[in-house]
Amino acid sequence: MSERVFIFPTYDLAQSILGQHNRYLQMMNEVIPADVVSRGDTVVIKGDELQVEALYRTLEELVFLYKEGSTITESQVRIAAKMVMNGKGDALHSMFEDTLSVTMRGKKHYAKDGRSKSNM
Repeated sequence: MSERVFIFPTYDLAQSILGQHNRYLQMMNEVIPADVVSRGDTVVIKGDELQVEALYRTLEELVFLYKEGSTITESQVRIAAKMVMNGKGDALHSMFEDTLSVTMRGKKHYAKDGRSKSNM
């Protein structure tokens, strides 16, 4: 059994990543089962080493996305947790780079720009 403690730099950041009433944390925990306790800006994760590391990494990735200016949504939380659990966490950075939103089925919605087909 493994244990890790994730501490957010600020309480506001923790609230943005964990969601209201820890809703986003619960969603992560549905994908990555582990014992999780959240208090303020601190999350304690206990369980199987693989699951603990995956949940910790998911929190790191969501903090990165938030700091890059992305608004954290339910779909981003689910996708991030699933990708990290499947060993594809590195792809998250580029996946959400130009993406406005991602549906539950993984379909990406992009912003219109000069590269759209109608403008070529």
